[in-house]
Amino acid sequence: MQPSHVSTARGVALVSMPWQALDAPSLQVGLLAAVLERAGIACTSHSFHLELQAFAARRAARVTAPFGTADYREVADRWAELAVGDWVFTVPSVRAPSSAKDRAYAELVTARGMSSELLSKLRALRESMPEFLAQCADEVLAAQPAVVGFTLTFTQTLASVALAHELVRRDPSIEIVFGGAACAGPMGRGLLRAFPWVDVAVQGEGEGKVVELFDALRRGKPAPSAEGVITREAGSELATSETRVALDELPTPQFDEYFARLERSGLAAAILPRLPFESSRGCWWGERAHCTFCGLNALDMRYRSKSATRALEELCALSRRHRVLDFVAVDNILDQRYYETLLPALRDSGLDLRIFYELKSNLTREQVRLLRDAGVRKIQPGLESLSTPILKLMRKGVTALQNIRVLRWCREDGIDVAWNLIFGFPGEPVAEYARMADLSRSLVHLAAPHTGPLVLDRFSPYHDRPAEFGITVLGPRNYYPLLYDADGQTLSELAYSFEHETGGPDPRGYTEELRSVLAQWRRDEPRNRHALYFRRGPGFTSIYDARTTVQAAHYVLEPFESAVFAAIDDVASVDGVRAHVARELGRAPSEADVRRALGEFVEARLAVEEHGRFLSLVPPLEARSAIRATGAES
Repeated sequence: MQPSHVSTARGVALVSMPWQALDAPSLQVGLLAAVLERAGIACTSHSFHLELQAFAARRAARVTAPFGTADYREVADRWAELAVGDWVFTVPSVRAPSSAKDRAYAELVTARGMSSELLSKLRALRESMPEFLAQCADEVLAAQPAVVGFTLTFTQTLASVALAHELVRRDPSIEIVFGGAACAGPMGRGLLRAFPWVDVAVQGEGEGKVVELFDALRRGKPAPSAEGVITREAGSELATSETRVALDELPTPQFDEYFARLERSGLAAAILPRLPFESSRGCWWGERAHCTFCGLNALDMRYRSKSATRALEELCALSRRHRVLDFVAVDNILDQRYYETLLPALRDSGLDLRIFYELKSNLTREQVRLLRDAGVRKIQPGLESLSTPILKLMRKGVTALQNIRVLRWCREDGIDVAWNLIFGFPGEPVAEYARMADLSRSLVHLAAPHTGPLVLDRFSPYHDRPAEFGITVLGPRNYYPLLYDADGQTLSELAYSFEHETGGPDPRGYTEELRSVLAQWRRDEPRNRHALYFRRGPGFTSIYDARTTVQAAHYVLEPFESAVFAAIDDVASVDGVRAHVARELGRAPSEADVRRALGEFVEARLAVEEHGRFLSLVPPLEARSAIRATGAES
């Protein structure tokens, strides 16, 4: 007989399916595993996103075109927008075989630029998915779990559906629980409608629900009635009044299983792990002015963060345990208070961490330097455009000059910038795109963007109130019917992205020149990265310009021009420049002389102007060594 205090209930398995990034464990699985362990519930974790690549490596000798880590990353990153990873898992249990659907899907991705080589590899990989799923099921069932929980982002949905079906086929007593971003709002109900082997969809913050939920299910009891817990019999959609967990009280995520799998997979030499960590939830800017195109945060934008002490403790604990120094913050936006708390603590810690953060682009010079000194060496500042009128349409709360300024400062300080330039906003002024095309030729020494059309995402103001913005929602994006066997209502619930019309001209016509310039900017970025800089001499300034978009030149600025040039290191008006020159030279220059000098800088593409305000584009020579020293070039 078992002692009365020992539970005889079966345990829980937590699963991360492809296409989670190979170089990172799942934060959601790691955090929920720690929550369950703290509650005394036996739990196993399964990083099957890593296992897929190990599986592909094992079968490499049997196929003519092996699927490598670079291919995985391309599917997970570049092709996530068209759900290519989901298509790989359209096995018969998920979607009835259909040569017509497969042919249409191949035409779709080929038209968007997928190579025939990658498409061939994906077709071969897809044919082997029943074997892969069987291996995954063997591993999960070996621990005889009563409940299997899957974390779903938008590239993990059909992989999770397929494995869940295989598990239930073998053991019908298993309870399947889905949770994560792909379950938010109507999507959770759509998953239950489309896939009868999925028992529960959890919406919102799972840490406050999983202990009671999983403990009930593993004991054979019904899922408890709770906000955000959806079952076929009962349940409720996520509401904004949902109780939120206290972030400082969450345990440190458990990533041991990922690292053990990486070690035995044979992929350790090809994958340098980066650890995900979380220091806040929600978006403080979105609480004030929800960006019109943003569908993040589902129905709960409310912002809160961990204390700086707790965040630093967790970073150090994770780094110490796993001997990793690279981190990726999953926060939507950096807490402004961290410029006074966490970042100085990181700067003064003596640690050599490298951290990625998303943040807002209206940074000061001192904040950029603090980010660098704290180890934040890659950022995504949400630039989205180089047009102030279009940024206003987005409700970004910044100007084009602020976006350009942060690009230059980050180049000076060795901080890599990831950003996108989006086009196709309703009501956008078409003439801005010709202006941005010309402007971009002056910026080619800075971080280059990726570009693409506006995607209409669920939960964004554009989706929730389309008529307000002159948008017509046409239905789920065109790939959804090719991935799912579902009626129109169910597809509308499952979809996160939607086809739409704005009533204006086709943006691919009026953005053609800009897209061509941006493509060339990306191609030439390595050549242009160090092609423009200045050096100060005794009473003069030298500027060296070898960018591919201009005639190579060496400018020598005498005292007056040097003072004007120094005045526009930050955004400045003509009056501001005159005041600076007067302080530096001891005499007030004429407005005409200042305007002449500023005009020459703009004409030479050494500065930019917007509404009478000017900004230098030229970094100092020291920026070159700073970039090399930090390794931000890679």
